[in-house]
Amino acid sequence: MEKWILEKWVRKLEDVVKAYNLKIEGGALLARFLNPDGYGEYAVVEGGFRQMADDVEARLRRDRYVVIAGPRGAGKSTFLAWLLWNRLRPDAVIPLRISLDDERRHYLLDVVMQYPNALVLYDPSPPVAFDEWEFEQVAAPVLEDLKFLEEVSEIASVIAAVPSEVAPGEIALKYGVVFDARRPELAAAVLREYAQCDPPAGLAERAARYPLIAAALAGVMAGGCKWSEAEAALEKARGDVFTLALYYVDKILGASTPGEIRALSRLIPLRYITAFLQPPYSFVIPLGLVERWFRWEGLPYRRGAALLLAQKQHPVVEAGLGLLAIMAAYEVEPKDVLRDFAPWITHGEKHDAGKFKRNPFSVAEFFLSLYGDRLREEVSKTGCWRRIAYLGGLAQYTFDAYGGEPCAADDLFVQDGEFTPLSLLLLTITGKSGVYAAFADKSGEALGELEAFLERWRRGETITVGDAYYALGLSLLLASAGVGREAAGRALRAAALMLRSIYESAHEKPKEFLVYALSPLGRLAPNEWALFLAMFDGVAGSGNIVREELRKIRRRVDKEWARALVAMLYSKLGEDKKACEAFREVRDRSLRLITEAMAAAAICGGDKCKRMEKLAEELGGVALSPALKEFLKVSSELPVEEAYRLVLRNAFGLVYSALAACYKESGDLKKVAEYSEKAAEIFHELAPRMSLNPYIFAKFDALKARAALGEAVADEFRRLLEDIGYGGLYVDIFPVYLAALAAEGRAEEALELLRRERRVVELSFRGVPTLLFLKALGLDVSVGGEEVFNLVRDFLIPGLRPAVAAILGARVDPHSECARTGNPQLCLRIYEAVAGGGGGEAVEALRRALSHMVPPDLLSKASVREMVLALASPNDYVALTLLLWALAAGDKLSAKLIAETRASGKTGYRVVPGEEAVVIEKTRYSIGAFFKEVAEAVEPGLLKRALTKLYFYGM
Repeated sequence: MEKWILEKWVRKLEDVVKAYNLKIEGGALLARFLNPDGYGEYAVVEGGFRQMADDVEARLRRDRYVVIAGPRGAGKSTFLAWLLWNRLRPDAVIPLRISLDDERRHYLLDVVMQYPNALVLYDPSPPVAFDEWEFEQVAAPVLEDLKFLEEVSEIASVIAAVPSEVAPGEIALKYGVVFDARRPELAAAVLREYAQCDPPAGLAERAARYPLIAAALAGVMAGGCKWSEAEAALEKARGDVFTLALYYVDKILGASTPGEIRALSRLIPLRYITAFLQPPYSFVIPLGLVERWFRWEGLPYRRGAALLLAQKQHPVVEAGLGLLAIMAAYEVEPKDVLRDFAPWITHGEKHDAGKFKRNPFSVAEFFLSLYGDRLREEVSKTGCWRRIAYLGGLAQYTFDAYGGEPCAADDLFVQDGEFTPLSLLLLTITGKSGVYAAFADKSGEALGELEAFLERWRRGETITVGDAYYALGLSLLLASAGVGREAAGRALRAAALMLRSIYESAHEKPKEFLVYALSPLGRLAPNEWALFLAMFDGVAGSGNIVREELRKIRRRVDKEWARALVAMLYSKLGEDKKACEAFREVRDRSLRLITEAMAAAAICGGDKCKRMEKLAEELGGVALSPALKEFLKVSSELPVEEAYRLVLRNAFGLVYSALAACYKESGDLKKVAEYSEKAAEIFHELAPRMSLNPYIFAKFDALKARAALGEAVADEFRRLLEDIGYGGLYVDIFPVYLAALAAEGRAEEALELLRRERRVVELSFRGVPTLLFLKALGLDVSVGGEEVFNLVRDFLIPGLRPAVAAILGARVDPHSECARTGNPQLCLRIYEAVAGGGGGEAVEALRRALSHMVPPDLLSKASVREMVLALASPNDYVALTLLLWALAAGDKLSAKLIAETRASGKTGYRVVPGEEAVVIEKTRYSIGAFFKEVAEAVEPGLLKRALTKLYFYGM
């Protein structure tokens, strides 16, 4: 095979080994499983795999598609990895991770078409999905994925490894190779590898009744050739690997007294919850902290037990740990096999382990309630409070060598150069119970260092990312130090500005943990807390926590600039009513006008467009008032006069952008073009001091509006793309540039650019509609119905989705799709009417839905096909795409019916009786009018002008 494409799980070549829990050592492939003393590695048994690989490759040459089916735990994923590393050159691998979600499947087809000899590996259920919950998540899509991969096998070779429990019969019979590594000779090799001696006669046969992981567990239990305990556990577990895991965990932990059991049953649920979403064999608690924990509890230190607790284990072992720890909590009756674990039931901690799932902070809080004094004592003994502050600031992001020298505290929070999940939680807790309280006496020095950072910032000096992280950590320390209001305010002001420095330098977004951790300071200094929340650019993703903090301080802020910030935050959160109320509380006129403009929040009563125009006029009378000066001092590092000039110009630009959006809603394209150009001019002027993006967006809107008006703007589009340079925005705008060329009659230029940059067009969400637009204008462009369907499928009415797929020539399973709707029978009848030309109830249901939206004479001409396309989606963008597809296909009747339907602007029609009513988004008058122009222009041949206006408006 020339090229192999790793699909589904592998991101990049270096991750292949990690993704499959492997490593390469001396040319041999090693699979990581568990031996706690050595990170659990055993050599893959090559004999059985080699013969299997011969069978797979022979089948692959014949059918181009092989499905390896076998029970969970049979070794399928490990075999795939062995096949990869032993039958291929690693440099022949193109590692990709492509989702097989319906709307993204075409990306895989795009890739394999570039490599005719490609091989796709599909593994939806590797060892990390062993437990029941994760297995259920991957089981559902397997059938559809395998059928899709059958299509892929027409242009590439495919090997799929799927659990036999979910392998569809017809696929397995046609392409299947049964694989099960649960064979005595393999089990014997694994037992021998772990125990370092030959297993007794018959033991390998008993181990082979379990998944392959069981042989590794038994081998570890028999370390030093003490086979009796392993034999007894295999016999008592009666083929259940999870019961075997209980014996294994009990053996490795080695708890022999009630005190040891009680201590372990406290810690295991905490590490179990923090390990839940982590990759296998990553550390969930630093090993140094686990070692301290043994000392705090007065337990003899055992390295095997410490590694078992510190690392995320194989899911089977994780299940055993969890079961062992919760036996006491649920007061399990010790009968049958559980009699062997009666001490855990009798002496284990009876706390409610389930509560930790509801709140991750409760894990750290519970740990601190038990061991906080000991941990703070350990931290205090290190004396390196600056390092702790640095770690605390950095913990909001990711551990990296931005600066700071390691100290003795590192092994309490860092493992192998990375934070662990419990570390992150512990470094987030502030107040007297948190680790920072160990250095409460350093609050004066910490505040002094923060002030020094602020002074450097005011002088315009560069603040490094490492400095900013450290400053955030100093604020966390102060949140635990019991400082007063003034100190809290200064700390929050510094934290807010450092946060902005991080955005500008590293483009990182904060976690909501930071708000949680600094909230003690916020309660002391509500004005500065408003400033911090305003700088906290995670508002969109963390709205609830910010909204709750605003509720707490809304009536407590007593500075004009803070009231303005509260109003801006409410506007950003979409709380229009509260935003208007808050803006009315800002008494200083200049400050209110500036911040209303910055928030684009002129929605407080009256006609929006008129209110915006009035705001633009009022901005001309803004003066540098004392309140506005104070606002600029706290929010900008620039001299006040310079900051005032920039903020005022930016406010005008924002208002002009808002006016353009307002007039777009009313369909006034001339006003849209006028105000977008004004905004673009201002943002271009400010770009050297701010960002180029506002200019790009405003100019793009202006050019689209002018193109819709019939102006020749293609060359201006080209210059805009040159300003942008290649990237995400380039990809979004490039297709519209092609459309502008075509609309101006420069077809040859458009086609030549498309030939060279087709991939750019395909990457853009505007790509498919643009290709359809070009084709509708008569250009020789290819675009398939499958591409159209992949773009629109999620926005289609479910009951019509199979019928639309049939019209577009896309492949879906109509029975599966219709089964998810409220009326599967009618959904299928509509599909069958489209596919086979039927009628009856299906046609009548569609005709009734359309009867209130289109002229009767037009409706009388429509077949079920045209009616399905007209009703397919309540979304204007989808309707535009389907209209363009119809015109590109020469189907004028469907195009006219779609345009009339969208022009009607009706709401609340019911397509499938028995389903909940489908409420259509009320078509805005503006785009409805443009749809109407297309409907009227279809017949007389005046289509190009109307279609150009609709395309550029809709894009």
